[in-house]
Amino acid sequence: MVYALSWSKDVLSVKLAGVINADTLMAMADEVARDYRYDDLRKRIYDCTAVTCFNLSLHDLKSFVHIDSAAFATNPNAHIAIVTASDSVAKTIALYQQRFVQTPWRLKVFKSLPEAQAWECVDSALGLVAEPSPNKSSE
Repeated sequence: MVYALSWSKDVLSVKLAGVINADTLMAMADEVARDYRYDDLRKRIYDCTAVTCFNLSLHDLKSFVHIDSAAFATNPNAHIAIVTASDSVAKTIALYQQRFVQTPWRLKVFKSLPEAQAWECVDSALGLVAEPSPNKSSE
């Protein structure tokens, strides 16, 4: 499987692996958006440590910024943590991040999963803090 979703109370953890293309990201975004738990999210963690590369065009990146902008309207609190140690993956994320400034979601890149799980992203408007993600030794 190219991605796997794991839901907790207010955190969604996504494990991505291999070559990630626009179709994969679109399917994942659709699955997440259709889930009733999306409305309660405070943090999304995308673990990209097993990603070989993102096979995305600039048009694809712009499309996902628009999709995330629409998603922001339904849940302005679902901040994003991305985990990667790969320079090529980090470059793709940086391109996305340059266009991402249009939304008030916080997006932060981490080198390790424990750092991302420990990140407390506070929604200043509501005073809500995402609970730390449960540590899963099997992952």
